[in-house]
Amino acid sequence: PYGVGTKHQLDVSDLLPILEGKKTIEVFIDTWVGPKSEQGKGWLVDLKLSYERTGRRRPLTVVSIFSPESVPYGESNQKTEKKLKIDSLPDHGSAKIWSYITGHGQNVGAQDDNCAEFCDREHTFKVVETINTRSIWRDNCCQTQTEHEQKGYWTLSRAGWCPGDIVSPLEIDIPAVANGSTLSWTVEKWLNKSSKKYDKNNHTKPYYEISALLILFPRAEGDTSGTYGGYPLCSSHTSDPDGDAWGSEKGVSCRVICESEESDHAGDGYGFEFGKSCFSRKGNLFEF
Repeated sequence: PYGVGTKHQLDVSDLLPILEGKKTIEVFIDTWVGPKSEQGKGWLVDLKLSYERTGRRRPLTVVSIFSPESVPYGESNQKTEKKLKIDSLPDHGSAKIWSYITGHGQNVGAQDDNCAEFCDREHTFKVVETINTRSIWRDNCCQTQTEHEQKGYWTLSRAGWCPGDIVSPLEIDIPAVANGSTLSWTVEKWLNKSSKKYDKNNHTKPYYEISALLILFPRAEGDTSGTYGGYPLCSSHTSDPDGDAWGSEKGVSCRVICESEESDHAGDGYGFEFGKSCFSRKGNLFEF
């Protein structure tokens, strides 16, 4: 907020795996204040984490995809995109992309859309054949609530953020991600035709701030999608009457998968449950 205080609340339940235990949380506020500034010396920040039981699905793990980075926008010699090959993911049933994207930089009075802070552009995340395109445009900045009315041009619509307001994550539910898949982020094409003589005031370099996490969720009970050594997975232990981890369903051989990875104490891909042998999802023959 510009010259005033504010309060915000955000549901971070999906980040639970990285909030367990003792953690250090750092806060960086990029504002024009500091020693000898007429706007104040800085900010005092309080943070409180509240835990309560809910009926929401519990995340399995959280994986960093894109570390916080400034990516130029509109440069003729540089694409506004990021790519990452996903590997070493544990077995999971579904996933979610949790990303923060905000646009910055402007060219007041120009005829090229005043990007990237004041232009509406579509952002696309792609994982194999799963494509999801979203706009991050905020047209409700004028409704931002702070302790007192802010100074400056805080009512103007912006790309992904509003002065004095929290930046909400872009959340995209996706199917399970196979190891070896490529995840990418791209932005609607645009060429910056204005002069590159930036003046640090009315004409500043356009760019996007982006970071992203991949949140994995466990398989639902009874989910038998995937294969083990090329064989389908049995839907029940009862399909294996002799307990050797091999079964048969509808005349087709199948492999019995352990319901819990804890059944595979040695981590070698084999376990024991309900008095019978089973194959673990930890095994290198399991594919999903």
